[in-house]
Amino acid sequence: MSTLRVYFLSRQLVRGVHELLPRIAERSRDLADQVDRSSRSTAANIAEGEHRHDGNGRQRFKTAYGSARETRAHLEMAVDIGVLRESEAAAAIDLADHIAASLYKLLRNRAA
Repeated sequence: MSTLRVYFLSRQLVRGVHELLPRIAERSRDLADQVDRSSRSTAANIAEGEHRHDGNGRQRFKTAYGSARETRAHLEMAVDIGVLRESEAAAAIDLADHIAASLYKLLRNRAA
């Protein structure tokens, strides 16, 4: 079981994105698939990285950081093309930002 708060936040992001997927998929199945995969990648890589102590853990956190930023970008694109309203995507975008910032801080604290 994870003890990192950022992991629990990433699971909230997965749930938030999951709620938005039907709306996104109505207009763009590709975009829905991408945002779904990137949000789940964020959580999975945090979970994997937490218990790795061979240098690969740091890489998993870097990948999770990138996936959180990717999730944010996909949600912004969903707003840009009129699939979602800003108010619908705002909570998930904010959460993705918070996760990315937390991972950035974690990576700085675990400098190579």
